[in-house]
Amino acid sequence: MRYKRTIGIEYGAGALRAGEAGRPSPEGLLLPSDPIEAQRMISRYAEETGLTGVPAVLGVPAETVYLSLLKIPPGPRRGREAAVNEHLEGLYSLSGSETVSDVSPVPARGKNKPVLVAVARLDAVRALMSPLQAAGLNIIAAVPVSLAFFNYAAQKLAGRSDRLVVLCPVSGTGIEALCGVGDTLAGVWRIPVGASTQSGKDASLLAFGAELEAAWRGGQSVRGETPSVVWCGDFPLPEGVAKSLSAAIGADPVPIAEWRTDPKAERGRAVLPVALSQCVPGRQGAFLSLLPSAMRERVVRRAMLPYHAAAALLFAAFAIMLCIGESRRSGDLRRRLDIAETRIRERRELLELREGLAARNSDLDMQVAALRDSALSPLKTRELLIAIAEAKSPDDWIVCMADARSYFNTPTAPPKKTENEPAPPFAFNQPAFIVEGYTPSADLSSVRSFIETLRLHPQVVAVDLLGDDRVGPDRTPEPFRSIPRIHRFVMEVRTREP
Repeated sequence: MRYKRTIGIEYGAGALRAGEAGRPSPEGLLLPSDPIEAQRMISRYAEETGLTGVPAVLGVPAETVYLSLLKIPPGPRRGREAAVNEHLEGLYSLSGSETVSDVSPVPARGKNKPVLVAVARLDAVRALMSPLQAAGLNIIAAVPVSLAFFNYAAQKLAGRSDRLVVLCPVSGTGIEALCGVGDTLAGVWRIPVGASTQSGKDASLLAFGAELEAAWRGGQSVRGETPSVVWCGDFPLPEGVAKSLSAAIGADPVPIAEWRTDPKAERGRAVLPVALSQCVPGRQGAFLSLLPSAMRERVVRRAMLPYHAAAALLFAAFAIMLCIGESRRSGDLRRRLDIAETRIRERRELLELREGLAARNSDLDMQVAALRDSALSPLKTRELLIAIAEAKSPDDWIVCMADARSYFNTPTAPPKKTENEPAPPFAFNQPAFIVEGYTPSADLSSVRSFIETLRLHPQVVAVDLLGDDRVGPDRTPEPFRSIPRIHRFVMEVRTREP
């Protein structure tokens, strides 16, 4: 989640301060003990400084938050989540009231992946937020103060040193120490402050020093490097406590107002509000939010609303483009389908026309053949008569000459014509002629001479005598057949077209 502008709010102990990175901080506000009057002053302050509605990060004091770095043994993700939940359940049971918590993973080398856990009482967090929300401030996160200081110090220290220790006061009775290697958190401790601490003989300080060195070794920091120690309280450390911490850490604590890289450029700015204004998701460093779960979800939904709206607009534009493309594609398919149907219809019409033309050409071929045969038949008959007249013996008589079809297939009755049947073409096809006659020669010598002479004719293809089984009935008149010593002969003459 990204915000164009965020402010940090430090609220508590009868005062309210606001700050923003890169801008001059407004003057702090001292609040009276009367809650109604304090509420009115906060509302007037937010309106006059223009902070109403601006996304704000609220700092939760260290004494209200239990902050710890939990190292989880390696294993499947479900087992790691169960270990975190078990740890949180133990903290809930110790609190004795309703709590709010958050967990954030911490980058680390090795198999043990630590997580940062923060737990706070819900009533304490609501007591901080209620007056601010009633004044119109837009609280988007509630971040532990010590974590905000650590992120701020790690950002300022980038590129100068690896080892960093941030010390934050815990309501005057203790100190919360956060150490890190670069901007990676490596350990969190609560150190009680008492007489033994000031004398340097507190066992907790000795344990803290040993654990701090182990945390730096686990974070792969430069061995022997002098750490940067920052004190983030508004009041100076007691001299004895400062010496004890210096002995345990290996460097003197420096107040954050003196430790900042460029105090002149940041003069007049409250450090904690500026540090809180940079504790938003997506920025460098660890992030935890102790807002109630319902409010946290509402903040996330509100922050994601522009992205959802942009996604919805992109999806709508994409859907419109898809619809337009689909419409164009459908129109193109319809046009192609219409063109294909038109071509199929034209092809079908052409095929029908082709079939009609083929049938008509067949009829025309038959008619042309019939016309040709009809035109050539007289010529062939005339040439055949001349050839027969020249080739036959004067003693022979020709009594019949006909085409072979009509000679052999003389119908007894005309064929019946079916209804709507077209008339056959007037063809007179004569592939062969039958010549029937009589000869007085008993050995048919004149007929053989007749055949040999006809075979020499250029238009005659073949001449053969027909056997008795192929000879048709004798149709000559009875007186002619009664002439003595004459013999009937039937021959087939095949001619070629001229």
